[in-house]
Amino acid sequence: MQAQLAVATAADQRALTWGGMLVAAATGAIGGGLALIGKSTPDYVLGLLAVGFSFAMMIASWHSLQTVQPGQFCLPGNRPANWLPENWECIGTDGRMVQQARREQAEHLSNQIAENAENASKRAAKMARSFKLAKVTLFVSGAILLAIIAARFFDHGAMLLIEQAFSRCLGRN
Repeated sequence: MQAQLAVATAADQRALTWGGMLVAAATGAIGGGLALIGKSTPDYVLGLLAVGFSFAMMIASWHSLQTVQPGQFCLPGNRPANWLPENWECIGTDGRMVQQARREQAEHLSNQIAENAENASKRAAKMARSFKLAKVTLFVSGAILLAIIAARFFDHGAMLLIEQAFSRCLGRN
């Protein structure tokens, strides 16, 4: 159980670091996106791409930071109250009763270990969703950004159509 506690602590540190990095990326992207949209000649295409990127990074950060919220964790050791005679499943003082008490203790610890493993698995799934969302967002945003750059530098007509479509969606001409 001590090893599970060390793994859980390391996982929390990793989740906080990852979540903080995603929040920083989202903050920079939202600032840049709003600056692009708010300038005298707005760049809606890049601005909305940055805002969308920021939104996706915040969702990924939320998944990551959910894993460090306080939750159930069975700590190593026993509760002394469990050793009071009224909590025993066996009665007596001979060697068989001691063996039964040890079996009960082992079963209790085994249940705690299984519960910790289940909780760790759920938290790992949330982190996996966070990583996956961030990877997909980076890939899609990068592909869109490359398409915009290519359209702006190599085909001005295509970029004009993209910008007109964004302007119509926003109700601006």
